[in-house]
Amino acid sequence: MVWHDETGKPFFVFPAQRWGNLLFAPQPTRGWDQDIEAVYHDVTLPPHHQYLAFYLWLQKSFQADAMVHVGTHATHEWLPGKEVGYTAADTGEVIVGTVPQLYPYIVDDIGEGLQAKRRAMATIITHLPPPLDRATINPELREISGLHQRLPRRPRKKARLPAMTRSRDRATLRKTGLFKDLGITLAPKAQLNKEQLEEIDDHIEKIGEKLTPLECTRSAWRPMRQNAPPPPRRFFARTKSLARRACAAAKRI
Repeated sequence: MVWHDETGKPFFVFPAQRWGNLLFAPQPTRGWDQDIEAVYHDVTLPPHHQYLAFYLWLQKSFQADAMVHVGTHATHEWLPGKEVGYTAADTGEVIVGTVPQLYPYIVDDIGEGLQAKRRAMATIITHLPPPLDRATINPELREISGLHQRLPRRPRKKARLPAMTRSRDRATLRKTGLFKDLGITLAPKAQLNKEQLEEIDDHIEKIGEKLTPLECTRSAWRPMRQNAPPPPRRFFARTKSLARRACAAAKRI
């Protein structure tokens, strides 16, 4: 992006936020019209003017003492040039110069870590993968999931309807907003008619089909901290989550 002042002089624009001696900024994109993610690793695509200008500004104007690339890796180690033995004329060497390059890297991403060391002269700071655990849903969604799981399956649909007449289930439907979603207004002691029960039944079925895989999703507990392994209970939760391959049908471990 280029901005012109009142005299027409052009300036490159770099989105960034500065706190004292620290500068936080997104790395410039490798391309404009291409598939952005697809060109991250394109060693034939030359960098555009803003890309070059940003790194040269970090070197010459901001005078960075070091660059820390957060988020697996940078893209300058994938610029055109030799695979090994950079010279001062290679693009990757031009844009970073002698500024140290620090990379916090997940320990199991060996291939790209080697690329960063070989072509970006990076210092790799490895960390463990975060422990996984089963994802959870909020209490109201758990109540809806409970309704879905208590109802018999589709082949016995006619047997499902009386279950929804219980006052406890009607209270759940009202509290979670399902009555409102379906436009049902019900007096405190009124009974649901068959059409309303059918509509509620279909609605819960659709919601339940989305909640079940969500409950079975594995999610990271938190980012790993250097030299601080997770507590043992987190290793157990990770093992249990990995063992639940057929989560919806699995019994509790």
